[in-house]
Amino acid sequence: MSPASENTSSAPETLELEVEIRTLPYLNLTCLIIPREIVDLFGTLKNQRFWINVGPLRFQGGFMPIGDGCAGIAINKKRLKEAGLQPETHVFVRLERDHSEYGFDIPLTLQTVFDQDEEAFERFRQLKPGMQRYIIHYVASAKQSQTQIDRSLLLLGNLKKCKLGKETFRILLGK
Repeated sequence: MSPASENTSSAPETLELEVEIRTLPYLNLTCLIIPREIVDLFGTLKNQRFWINVGPLRFQGGFMPIGDGCAGIAINKKRLKEAGLQPETHVFVRLERDHSEYGFDIPLTLQTVFDQDEEAFERFRQLKPGMQRYIIHYVASAKQSQTQIDRSLLLLGNLKKCKLGKETFRILLGK
């Protein structure tokens, strides 16, 4: 572990370390395992967002608790394959603090809907960060721009119908 850049008044901005890639069967998820001592540097698991550099990959992600004070950063099968990595191995990663407003870049299609619907954007801004990221990720994961527009309209239309503070993923998807 070697801090590449450190701000003495808070957690490091950039950190390089060796981590294990482990499949967590109880979550049905493969994660980069962040040891407790690294989590402790940041003081909390809550709202810790990073740019993660693993081999040739660079993606956004965040800490999620996995027990014993450790954290996991999810890494999907596609990314593992792209980087030529396997679960149950060790890899060097570089974590860079993500100071973006939502933890993901907003796709142009979703931004266009926000620009045209102030009520939807205001309701979006009132959501918890994880729900905001879900909406952004769900829209951005569509490959076709028309599908992104359709998803944006579906999610935001359902969001506007929800009672404030009672939003769920299920309701947003119209289920």
